[in-house]
Amino acid sequence: MNKTGPVLYKQLISDDLCQELLDYYHIKSSYLHWGSGSEKFPPRKQLRDFPSDLCEKIKKELVTTLDNYFTELVIKDNFRIYYSNFGTVKPHKDVSYTDETHTCLIYLSDTFVGGILTVKHPYTEILYQYITPEPRKTYGLLFPKD
Repeated sequence: MNKTGPVLYKQLISDDLCQELLDYYHIKSSYLHWGSGSEKFPPRKQLRDFPSDLCEKIKKELVTTLDNYFTELVIKDNFRIYYSNFGTVKPHKDVSYTDETHTCLIYLSDTFVGGILTVKHPYTEILYQYITPEPRKTYGLLFPKD
């Protein structure tokens, strides 16, 4: 992927995989603690450890869905599930490690209030495009980290 790749909003995973991720989260959630990580984020629970078979399912579905958009697609095992029921994340750039170029956010539920994400994406040197999709279960937003 190149750093100036597209901003996409579409269904990225199946309902079955979404349910599998939610089931896994619910099993692990009693062990998770509230934390924020920085002043830009409200308190939230974060799950970072996934079994390898679940990582492979996520990667397989993402590759299938995104293959038409990118000539080179490498998906790392850097998956997280966040649960937050209050607060606003302040504007920020996502941290980029080595060759990571994009962030992919996938909604696992649409039975909540809020959850709105706005991405400021340059489409010329001066002007910016603001993308604010409706949060929908199994849909995701893929955007450059910069």
